Amino acid sequence: MNDRERKSFNFQGLDLRSKITSSPGLSKRFSSDFSTPSPKRSKNVHGTPEEQSFPKHLCQMSSQLFNSPSAPSTPRLVFKTKDCPECSICSNELFEVRHPHFSSQNIELKNSSKNGRPYFCTTCRRKHSSPSHGKDRLKVMMGSSTLHNIWQSRSFSPTSHIDFDCIVGGRIHDIHAAFIYQYNLLPNPMDVVLACGVNNIPTEDSAEDIITQFKSLVKTIKLHSETEDHKFPNRVVICSILFAPKYASSRLGRNDMTEKVRRVNEWIRKFNQEETGDNLDLHTYGVQGDPNQDPLVHRLDEWKENEPSRKLHLQPFVKDKIAVDLIRLFDRLDKKRK
Repeated sequence: MNDRERKSFNFQGLDLRSKITSSPGLSKRFSSDFSTPSPKRSKNVHGTPEEQSFPKHLCQMSSQLFNSPSAPSTPRLVFKTKDCPECSICSNELFEVRHPHFSSQNIELKNSSKNGRPYFCTTCRRKHSSPSHGKDRLKVMMGSSTLHNIWQSRSFSPTSHIDFDCIVGGRIHDIHAAFIYQYNLLPNPMDVVLACGVNNIPTEDSAEDIITQFKSLVKTIKLHSETEDHKFPNRVVICSILFAPKYASSRLGRNDMTEKVRRVNEWIRKFNQEETGDNLDLHTYGVQGDPNQDPLVHRLDEWKENEPSRKLHLQPFVKDKIAVDLIRLFDRLDKKRK
């Protein structure tokens, strides 16, 4: 195993609170309600995708755990956020991951065999060559469903390509894994905007747990620059977390997560100030004023779902405004580097 492959196994993220469910053809099958991707792909010296071998000791452990004579016949751990087809990016011999996962890198890999010719980019809505070809600096937005499909907004018109990697239902550890399995394999320096953490809020994770997960993800992004010896290291901007009515409202009583969101957002504010001096304050959308400091009052018409108990996503007309803010953020980061 080379250094890059070894590095990709530093993050596991398994939740031990899994449950056993029955499934045709499998006597035992573990299932969890969130995804935990595992390493699968790497690129060879020619820049083309190849299968990444899985450590033998883990295959042996899996065989012993399920009393199976060989790894290929071993039932896989199932992690899912939605009842959807298996994710080809995040699944492998041990893990069957099911979540909607939009990946610019996956689209690029599927078109990388076309002799370097321009391909149609679904986010830019035009043809261009591979953004990660060579060592040009990348613009990357990674997150859950919070900003998923923002590239379809009418106001989304960036001056250059932005990579998107969005996992619907994904938590911070899922985004962390997605970075390791895709961007950690590239030589390019990058500016990374993170829009995740929303799906961690309603869980048993404390504010401190969530902050620790953010710190771990940021550390991985920073280590990538050290490994690649970038002249201008990777930079990170973390979007503040939404005060979604689904989990932040006085009507929820002791299940109200407003204070948890405030504590995490205060850490995000300090991190962004020290890291780049820039930010993307998502927490000011769908509400009146600044709930980090002011009383929380929702603008319910700015949330997509009908029932207050399910309101988690912003309306398209609100995302139109955020799309402009996102493009301006990347533009400001560009100017600060020049």
